[in-house]
Amino acid sequence: MAGRFRHLPSLEGLAAFESVSRLGSFTRAADELCLTQSAISKQIRALEASLGTPLFVRKARGVTLSKAGMLYQQHILPALQGLEMAGQRLRALQHSDTVSVLATHAVSQYWLFPCLLRFSAEHPEITVHIHASNEMGASMVSDHDLAILYGDGEWPALGATPLIHDVCQACWNL
Repeated sequence: MAGRFRHLPSLEGLAAFESVSRLGSFTRAADELCLTQSAISKQIRALEASLGTPLFVRKARGVTLSKAGMLYQQHILPALQGLEMAGQRLRALQHSDTVSVLATHAVSQYWLFPCLLRFSAEHPEITVHIHASNEMGASMVSDHDLAILYGDGEWPALGATPLIHDVCQACWNL
């Protein structure tokens, strides 16, 4: 790869890094990515060599992130999520009958999914993609057709309509 991105690591190496860091094991990451343990190990070694620092502390039973690995993970995870979202967004543009929704895990599981069952029965021609994340903010909304955010609704760049009212904390102090 020439030009300004010539020092980027391979996407395969980044996927291996994300999987190993999340699972704490080269073997489990290999199973998840349908690769051999040695292939994962080779990708991680190449990534560490390109960065000039170890990303993992190898232990008898698994691995943990090194300090450099923790720092790298903080930057890589949002970048990989952004790449995934960009692909989803482009695929959705090709299908005008697709809607992308961003919501927290709790809202998705306990409120949105049950509503979606009824919606899908009434509108089978519309596909709904739900991106559940507990780490979201107003900046992530542009990657989706709509979002269900938690807060006071004061997001300057967004239009907001109250959907679910929060239960007052004082109500729990009986």
